[in-house]
Amino acid sequence: GYNFPIYKIILMGFLDSLAGVLMVFGGIGTAGDLQAMIFQLVIPWTMILSVTLLGDRFHLAQYLGASGVLIGVILSCFPYLASGGKGSGVGFVLIYASATIPTAFSSIYKEYSMKTEYVNMFYLQSWISVFQTLFVLILSPMNTIPGIGDLKISEIPGNFIDGGKCFIGINTHPEGNCSGAMYYVIGYMAVNFTYNVLSLYILKNISSSIVYIQNAARLPITTIVFHISFIMGTYVIPWSKDDYYTVCGLCVILSGLGVYMWSTLKGNSSEATFSLL
Repeated sequence: GYNFPIYKIILMGFLDSLAGVLMVFGGIGTAGDLQAMIFQLVIPWTMILSVTLLGDRFHLAQYLGASGVLIGVILSCFPYLASGGKGSGVGFVLIYASATIPTAFSSIYKEYSMKTEYVNMFYLQSWISVFQTLFVLILSPMNTIPGIGDLKISEIPGNFIDGGKCFIGINTHPEGNCSGAMYYVIGYMAVNFTYNVLSLYILKNISSSIVYIQNAARLPITTIVFHISFIMGTYVIPWSKDDYYTVCGLCVILSGLGVYMWSTLKGNSSEATFSLL
């Protein structure tokens, strides 16, 4: 399990880093609850890529369920897409939505690779994390794009240094609070690594589509939490008339997910021989 081709791990790391960078930049102008819904676009993208690249086949009910997810996401995004005085919000939403493409591609590529070659999942995820970090560093100049990062190239090294100081508890800005930052970062890394290993297990033994279906189970909770003040504190999202679209979109998404899961559990899908990659 330790002779896995390095070029495959590099590609996985690149796709994961690209998805992460797009999510960070798009998330700047995309509301938290809306992010949770937009991410469900990874389900139809995973199906499209699975059919075109891997030769997988799905039942009609699964296509209907995925279509429901897509319709629900569009409905949830309607206030943004109709501008609503949010200025550049549409651009940020589209950037965030585009992150679901490399995310889906990465998942099906991992599924394909692990089903055709044996690899230790801890070994695989460790090296994916290494290359993901390297590619994030390479992509860091994207912070200089106007309206997104607004940094100068010369300021990027200083930001890395300030981040390192904050990690060990040294405040570098008057408004900063780096107390306990190390524990938060290490805690997040541990949880995220465990989550990714478990996702690889599902990819290897079931399918990439199921990974995102089970992720979608937390969608209602995530959406509601962003509106609870004692959890979100000063970052709470107040309820507004636009939330009618959010609630309606959420109902459509959950209906689509329900149809997809029902059809999947009945075994109404089949996999053809992997044909590409």
